[in-house]
Amino acid sequence: MCEKRKIEWYKSQYPQGTRLQLVDMEDPYSPVPPGMRGTVQFVDDAGQIHMIWDNGRTLAIVPEVDHFRKLTDMEREAEECTSQITRQLLERRGQDKSANQKYPLLTGLSQKVDVKLHNIQEVACFICHYGLEEDLIILKEDGTLFLSTFGIYIDQICDMDYRDELLQVLIPMQRKLDGTGFDEEEDETSSIFMEFFK
Repeated sequence: MCEKRKIEWYKSQYPQGTRLQLVDMEDPYSPVPPGMRGTVQFVDDAGQIHMIWDNGRTLAIVPEVDHFRKLTDMEREAEECTSQITRQLLERRGQDKSANQKYPLLTGLSQKVDVKLHNIQEVACFICHYGLEEDLIILKEDGTLFLSTFGIYIDQICDMDYRDELLQVLIPMQRKLDGTGFDEEEDETSSIFMEFFK
């Protein structure tokens, strides 16, 4: 198959919104963890599949190098069903609070510091600042694990609704740090960092 036809085939097989699961990634520096799921954003003209991974990473898949698979219809339905059930349970219990209300105080731990985090912006700043040097953990008020990172990227998190809100703030910061950001994000991201480290 010629290169142009191969790329067109990738675009037809993996349109925006397709859910994929990584088997392994041939990135020597900072690969996405095996088993991670993500959503296709687009396939570029070089045939790379640009992703937003469920842990917030945005590293593209190189189809002839990396190993991955498309989620089955049953797996996608299970994901949707789980999200819907979770939302319904929260609504019934009256616990459909914003992330900041559900977790008014978290503690960020690195080998250098122990930081009290009062909102999503502070959590994102903590991850992007200290995650440049090491993996981090963030604890709930009761001392149990809330999330862990792989550098500046979320590795595990115990609340997917919180994750969704956090990623809205975190992804622009990550893109600025990893060089994939856009200029219009720079001023807002810089002001959030400056506010956190006052």
